[in-house]
Amino acid sequence: MFDLSHLPPATRDKHAPSAIGIMADIMLRLPAIPPETIPGTPPTPAAELPAHWTIPGTELRMERLTTGPWAGSYAFTAETLERLPEFHAEIIGQPLLHPTISENWRAMQQRFAGPLLARLPLADLPAPLPALVLGTPLWKTLPALGLLAGVGGIALALALAAQSTVETLFGGISIFADRPFRVGDTIQGGSVSGTVEAVGPRSSRIRGADGTLTTVPNSDLAKMHITNMSARSGFLFRHTIRLGGEATRAQAEWLLAALRERVAVEPRVTQEPPPRVRLIGFGEASLDLEVFAKVPVATQAEFLDVQEGLILEIMRAVETGGLRLAMAPQPIASQPAEAPATAH
Repeated sequence: MFDLSHLPPATRDKHAPSAIGIMADIMLRLPAIPPETIPGTPPTPAAELPAHWTIPGTELRMERLTTGPWAGSYAFTAETLERLPEFHAEIIGQPLLHPTISENWRAMQQRFAGPLLARLPLADLPAPLPALVLGTPLWKTLPALGLLAGVGGIALALALAAQSTVETLFGGISIFADRPFRVGDTIQGGSVSGTVEAVGPRSSRIRGADGTLTTVPNSDLAKMHITNMSARSGFLFRHTIRLGGEATRAQAEWLLAALRERVAVEPRVTQEPPPRVRLIGFGEASLDLEVFAKVPVATQAEFLDVQEGLILEIMRAVETGGLRLAMAPQPIASQPAEAPATAH
């Protein structure tokens, strides 16, 4: 959503939630964006997507990422991120154009105390304490500055707990805004992989292949590079066939032609990119062929079905051509030497 590459890694986690709160205030005061003006809205071909896009009537500029895990997606530029406080100051006094539970999300972020501090009389704090210091209320910085000497340790723990709650909350907002995955998708990120069973405001539940259910805070998911297996456009069939070394040139040429013909007529194999069957070299005791094809199916189960059928067809063609598949050499068990005869 935002290009944070120009910021030090240690400060990105602080800037991202702040930017989300400011951007929410801005977007809630802008007219609805006509769908046909948004890049990527059908029927706009992906090849015609612009490198940059500016939200109509604003200076909020986005650029299309060309590298990294989010390549092809749009993110607000570093310049836009730096000017967000300026844009926010200009528009925050204007009326809301879209219903929301808060008229000022950024102010709510700054005042947010978390459930552990919810009962404290924050509204009655002395005048200097609610004042902002580098975008943070002074009362939140007191523990870190050591100004609460008597209860500094407890206050610091409470402040950190509140910060964690805010990060989790806005991590959820980020996930709902970016939609990197949906319920039912199979994802992989960090040490977590499986099928998404639920996406909540604070955490998401992911069911692993072994049936284990893992609950992950959204703030952690928002920091991960998520791979969405369910969003893939297909699977790759790529196998090396090792023929016995006694195969002749004529037999190899016949098998290449037979496999090319078979793969070309397989209805569940795409012709773009075109499938290929190639002789790729000599093994230790084999003649090696490679079969490559893209299978445009959505699930692993469908791909396994296609893969099984293609492997059986390959085996049938090898047998029809009077060839055999080379097997890995088996180690020969050593035999104990006979004991020498003993003279009597």
